[in-house]
Amino acid sequence: MDALFSADKDGAYFCCDGYNPKVVIAFLPAAAMAAVLALVPAFDALAPFSWIFGTGVSGALYALVSRRGRVPSGAGPLPQDIIASQVSRAARGEDGAEERTVPAGEPVAAEGS
Repeated sequence: MDALFSADKDGAYFCCDGYNPKVVIAFLPAAAMAAVLALVPAFDALAPFSWIFGTGVSGALYALVSRRGRVPSGAGPLPQDIIASQVSRAARGEDGAEERTVPAGEPVAAEGS
């Protein structure tokens, strides 16, 4: 879970200097549409639902935009060198730390907590 929030440029989930351009492409037109629905008096009846329309449009746009460059399902796990940068020192057994095993389904405390 820590890997999702890591700013490490070698991290498994790091993309494009910290932002995903495909998300921005999907967000901007949807946000503009939601703003128009919320702020233009002609759409008073739809204004309370503008966020729902914006969410739907951004989701659909993202689905269309993100199709390019997708890795096929079953392409295999991430390379170990990427994963290793996100694993805690204790799990890797560095600095004399004892390796811990956690039974499946049990939560694991984040490093430093």
